[in-house]
Amino acid sequence: MLMRRYKTAFPSVLIAAAACVFFSASCSRQTDGEDSASARGRAVSQQAKDVKKSPGEQLADLCGKGDFRGAAGLAGLVADPGARKKLLDKIRPSVSKSLDAALDSCDFKTAVDAANLLSLFIPDSERKALEGEISKRYRALYNDGRFGKVVEFYNLASPKFLSGAEAEKLLQSAYANLGEAEKSFEVAGKLYKFNPDSIEIQEIYINAKIDSGRAGEALSEVRGALLAKDKYNADYHRLAARAAEAAGDIDLASEEYLQAAYYSKGKISILVECGNFFVKHSKNKEYKKILAPAARINQDSPIETVVAYGYLQALGYSKSKMRDLNLLGNVIDYAPLFIDAHFLLADWLMESGVKEDVVHAVGLLQALSLRFKEKNDAVMIKILEISSSDAEFDKIAKEILRKLADRFSEPGYGNLSDRKKFLEVLESLSKKNWELAGECKAALLKIPGAKMR
Repeated sequence: MLMRRYKTAFPSVLIAAAACVFFSASCSRQTDGEDSASARGRAVSQQAKDVKKSPGEQLADLCGKGDFRGAAGLAGLVADPGARKKLLDKIRPSVSKSLDAALDSCDFKTAVDAANLLSLFIPDSERKALEGEISKRYRALYNDGRFGKVVEFYNLASPKFLSGAEAEKLLQSAYANLGEAEKSFEVAGKLYKFNPDSIEIQEIYINAKIDSGRAGEALSEVRGALLAKDKYNADYHRLAARAAEAAGDIDLASEEYLQAAYYSKGKISILVECGNFFVKHSKNKEYKKILAPAARINQDSPIETVVAYGYLQALGYSKSKMRDLNLLGNVIDYAPLFIDAHFLLADWLMESGVKEDVVHAVGLLQALSLRFKEKNDAVMIKILEISSSDAEFDKIAKEILRKLADRFSEPGYGNLSDRKKFLEVLESLSKKNWELAGECKAALLKIPGAKMR
């Protein structure tokens, strides 16, 4: 955006000073916030003249009050670059400290204002490091499941400090996890416009289209455009299957999932998705088709192929009530972070009704949570669900319940499926476990939008 022109009767010295504001030159666009910073700087400068304060004292006062926007505007009024740098160097340590504190406390407005002030006088190499630190904090928020904070941070820090495909992919995923399907689709559309040939972006775009209620359009696009270019692409067939299922065409979805499995070359994520679909919709014939190659597995097979077929065999056993704990145990040994296998084994152990099996299930999931450093909410919720079934584990259950309640009490925390599952577990425990009923009700009161039934 072009810099606004003010037709005011400022003295010529101020006009010259404003013309060389480094703050304006360093930005790719001039925002309303930056205009207000300049206005704020002029106002503070005039007030300081009235009480005879030096520019250095004025800057220190503003930074001490956390008014970094005003400080940036004031710094821009110092016409001599050397004098400006000398003034700013004095406040740099305190501004850097304030920036870190603001990022730690998720006070993003203050953080961005402080970063803008720092960017006035640091060299390009340090400016890149500053942008890198902001990007790092942004990703950390995403990794911690604080999706509402991700959106808030992006809206304040872009495009100057957060820009490009990686930042926008996290934003799109944050919107999707928050259930804001239209906004997720809007960002996905922008990503797709600039990266139409990326399979990763194509998947993001098609999934966003499905989630936003455009399953029919998504199906037509995948089958008419993507598969027309590459009919042997397993990922494209998987996308077509997802779209067909969302559109209610289960038979077409089955056909596409079979194609996806056939061309997958043993890719675990595709095979597991196919197997889960066939079991969910009782497509036994199709399910057996993707299991057929299991007989040909030998020691030369890729580990992920062994894992995928082992899990799918176990999934079929769970349907027929035939159990092979060793089979799932081997799968977990090969893939210790394969959550679906851990959950299936834990469910089997729970259904046995044997106390030793419950102890084993809790221990299995606790070990898994440590591998994720307790950041995986789905694992923690599963531990809560299982540990609460035996009074011996009430202490563990209470600790996990409180931890999860604290996390989900933050607006915009966690994805919708984990949030929904946690609320379901709380509702169930509040009715059947009198030891935990009070804790569950207190947790429900803390979580925004949760309702007691």
